[in-house]
Amino acid sequence: SDSPFQMHEIGKYFKAKCFLVRAMSLPGHSTVPGDLLEISYQDWIAATRYGINSFSGKVENLYVAGFSTGGALAVYHSLNSANLKIIPKGLILFAPALKLQTTVGWLANWHKIYSWFWPKGKWLEVAEDVDYARYESFPKNAADQIHLLTKQFGNLKTGPQLSIPTFIVISENDMTVNPQGVLDFFKHRTTPTSQFLLYTKNPEMTDDDDRIQRVQSAYPQDNIVNFAHMSMLLPPTNAHYGKQGDYINCLHYLCKEQEKFKHCQAATQTEIQYGAKPDSEAKTLVRRLLYNPDFTNMVARIDTFLSQIAN
Repeated sequence: SDSPFQMHEIGKYFKAKCFLVRAMSLPGHSTVPGDLLEISYQDWIAATRYGINSFSGKVENLYVAGFSTGGALAVYHSLNSANLKIIPKGLILFAPALKLQTTVGWLANWHKIYSWFWPKGKWLEVAEDVDYARYESFPKNAADQIHLLTKQFGNLKTGPQLSIPTFIVISENDMTVNPQGVLDFFKHRTTPTSQFLLYTKNPEMTDDDDRIQRVQSAYPQDNIVNFAHMSMLLPPTNAHYGKQGDYINCLHYLCKEQEKFKHCQAATQTEIQYGAKPDSEAKTLVRRLLYNPDFTNMVARIDTFLSQIAN
């Protein structure tokens, strides 16, 4: 449901370092939410194959970055590279949708049985869509197609090895993508030179894989309790989603808790907490965190990773 807006700040950072940067909009995206009603994950695969192949003959080394569904598509093409004209040298994945949090994704398209006489049945969420950078309404078909895409990866612990060095960033509190599934994939199916950045409230914990870096995700001074799915890609200075941004996301209250939704929208920054969504630790209303307080350090880590695998 996103647009290339999410990748703009990352792209700007690397463009300043003389990278040729291109961001693409997947079929069904960046127009109106209804354009996701009939789209298929095969359309996304075909479009991203075209995008990757467009660099053939134009660059010496190609690095593919992707957020959420885009991250899953980057992995898909790296595992199925026979149709690529240029093989990526590295992957940068932000909360890649390798496994979803929901366990009923396969039910998403059952709406086709009844939605012909109840059109609203095609939608998981219907909102006002006031956000100019992404959809707020979400059709069930989109959920179904993402679920079908994740099935292409098989067992995340025992499937084919990914031979391309990979940098993965995710929050342990991601409510869209299953962080443990992504960790399983990283530990068992990536190269020794790959790296993993995990935003967590317990950065002092140790892992059995020294490629995993744990970074603090709680910022009490800013009322931030954890990082959300959309928190990875934009700095606090972003004019739309940043600390003083013009957009507020309280959609997790919209369907069932209208009063909380209104209060969340109207509250001042000191009256509210920021994170993925309300949990047992939330002492007040929680507004979706849409930026990364650690953005500068994150891109520096990515920069170091690219330098290490360039040789």
